[in-house]
Amino acid sequence: MASLAIKIVDYIAAFSKSKPDYDLLILNYHSIVPDGCIPSQWEVVQSEFDKQMAEIFKSGMRTIKLSDVPKIQKTVIPGTFAESLPLVCITFDDGFEDNYTLAAGILERYSLTATFSVVSNTIQSNVLDKLSRDFQNVVKNRKLFMTPMMLRDLVRRKFEIVSHTMTHPNLNVTKTADLFQEIIESSQIIDQISGSSSGAFIMSYGLEECPAMKRRVTEVLDGNGFSVAALGRYGYCTFSESYTALDVPRIPIYGSDNMTTFKNKLMGKYWLVSIIYRLVKAFRVRTNYENSN
Repeated sequence: MASLAIKIVDYIAAFSKSKPDYDLLILNYHSIVPDGCIPSQWEVVQSEFDKQMAEIFKSGMRTIKLSDVPKIQKTVIPGTFAESLPLVCITFDDGFEDNYTLAAGILERYSLTATFSVVSNTIQSNVLDKLSRDFQNVVKNRKLFMTPMMLRDLVRRKFEIVSHTMTHPNLNVTKTADLFQEIIESSQIIDQISGSSSGAFIMSYGLEECPAMKRRVTEVLDGNGFSVAALGRYGYCTFSESYTALDVPRIPIYGSDNMTTFKNKLMGKYWLVSIIYRLVKAFRVRTNYENSN
């Protein structure tokens, strides 16, 4: 079902007009796997990732870290920023070891930076029993995570490390998670490794279908000095009055994406898809609410 939905989305985007006047594209990766592997939905093979990074380099688009977004937005005069090439922020979720062993070197080859979000309970150990049950089922017997040494080396190489929660909870299905632990304590662990506080955060799973929980998460972030967060919204970022730094949208990159699809994402062709996506999510939330009352 997921692959069919992706195909439908790609079909819509293929016939959509480009929307090059967006200001920022935040790409969402998860895992990079060696050539010869058959990638899952969230895995991109190494040679394809290389081609994608080469395309960004050739396009002339500049990459930034997630924590740079608020600083850049503050310098923007409304209506003028989109006249230049959009910025790109490359983000990775989950903190898999292959981000270090396969992705980082390719990024450096093209002088690109990136933000790696890490599940804090994986840093000291690859034992899965300290992770949410949903996430355990995703990574069981398949993935290793980055070590403290790897994370410190990425920081030394001018990449950014941010929190992706403590246990990778799915807050759309559980309302019992300790938000202080998942957000604040996990970020403190990351800050100790990186040597500074980025003020950036990336939520696990996303919260588009649970607006009440999204409000709770945003309140925790806002009350504890965070300046930018990705909470699962799909789409492109335009620095306008509707821009919300604590809920910046991202565009996911899938293992099935070919170069035409990737270029379409860079060109802004998924802007219509993002609108449809938000409408579907809003309808689903309302339907679920009505059915529960």
